[in-house]
Amino acid sequence: MMRIHMGYPDRTAELSVLESHGGDVEPPTITPVVSLEEVRKLASTSHQTYVAPPVRNYLLDIVLATRNNDSLRLGASTRGAVALQRAAIVSAAAAGRDYVVPDDVKLLAVPVLAHRLVLSG
Repeated sequence: MMRIHMGYPDRTAELSVLESHGGDVEPPTITPVVSLEEVRKLASTSHQTYVAPPVRNYLLDIVLATRNNDSLRLGASTRGAVALQRAAIVSAAAAGRDYVVPDDVKLLAVPVLAHRLVLSG
C-alpha cells in the first residue's frame, strides 16, 4: 500500500463537489487507463524482476534508519520493508526493466513508508 498526499481542493472546487452530491446524481463514467491484459502482463513480469543484493541492502538501510531515529517512536516494520520492495519491483517492471535500481526504492520510500511511521512527541 502507498499513501500519497494530494492536498485539498480550492473553495470553488469544493463547493462544486458539495453541489454535485446534493441529490440523485448519476455516477460518472470511468475511463480505464490500462487494460486488464496490461495489468496481468505487468503482474507476471514483476515476478521475474530481479532485486540485486546491494539494492536490497539499500532498501533495508532505509527501513532500519526509521527504527534508529529519535524523531520516530515507531519505525517501519518488516512488512513495510516487504511493501517497499514490492512497490520498487512493480516500478521497475512498469519502466520496462527486469531489475530494480536504487532510484526505484528512493522514489517510493516516502509514499510506501510514511504512513507506517509514528512520530515522537
